[in-house]
Amino acid sequence: MPLTRTLKDQLAGLNLPDEALVRGRFARWQAATGWTDSDVADAITRADGRPYSRTSVNQFRTGTYGSNHPTEANSLALRAALVSLMDSKPAHNERLVEGTTYPTESAKKVRPASFNALKRGWAYCIDGGPGTQKTRLLLSLCAEVAAAEAGKNGSARRVLYVRCRPRMSRLDLLTELLLEAGMVGRGKIGQMLRKVRHAFTGRRVLLVLDEAQHLDTSALDTIRELLDEPPYFGLIFAGSHDLKARFHQLELEQLRSRTQRFIELEGLSDAELREIWTEEIGPLSEKRAAKLASYCTVRDYRKGGATYLSARQLFFAIEQHRMQQGGAA
Repeated sequence: MPLTRTLKDQLAGLNLPDEALVRGRFARWQAATGWTDSDVADAITRADGRPYSRTSVNQFRTGTYGSNHPTEANSLALRAALVSLMDSKPAHNERLVEGTTYPTESAKKVRPASFNALKRGWAYCIDGGPGTQKTRLLLSLCAEVAAAEAGKNGSARRVLYVRCRPRMSRLDLLTELLLEAGMVGRGKIGQMLRKVRHAFTGRRVLLVLDEAQHLDTSALDTIRELLDEPPYFGLIFAGSHDLKARFHQLELEQLRSRTQRFIELEGLSDAELREIWTEEIGPLSEKRAAKLASYCTVRDYRKGGATYLSARQLFFAIEQHRMQQGGAA
């Protein structure tokens, strides 16, 4: 049944992301949650209350929905249903950006560097131990750009976030990037690389590689190709351990010609730890502050056992406090 003009206007007013953005998010969401097309079809309904079929969900996921529904001008209604489902049941990686992202010194380093990389095609290496907010800040950046670019369709800026797995290969990386583009990750290496470039032609694109020390040599070669040829991706290379050595392997003329530098994250300051606890929980006595700082202190064995205050440990402590208070109530 075709959509009425009134319903189309209502759906258009939702300022939904374009098909490629929704398809990419849907592919990542399914991979993270384990939901099948049938599960999704059972959980969503059309605007008139009728259920969607598994076939419709499958066709949208594989990019064939429009051609198989000639009586519907577009996929607005299905996109709205899928976005509503994903928003109500976020995947674990999407939940990481819930709550407040505080303007810590780490945030003040990462955010401007990321936007420089997105705008100018620059490359940065962000080095920091566990709990220095790398992942939190990078996922917040993805959410911020996605919200700002919603509704711009083919011209929207994109941040492609990939969490690298141990010994991640060229094939693995290209598969992840094609998922971000809302495409099926299959084909020969050269074909997949051309698909990635074509999918983002005419856009400003930032490639964020988290835990990038896990990339193997073939994946690093692919990154070089994405940096050196149109559409000239920007790059955030984030992680720890031997990250700097891995980043140096990317050095080519095109990369060296860009303004880029290393950014080292050093964890929370004592003042930031106190401020966040006060904002989340309430005032903190000196005795409690000292105990909290001790709990949040972790060692950086890369630096001879030097210590830093871990944001991860702080938010663990905040959640534990809330659970205890809830139990006491």
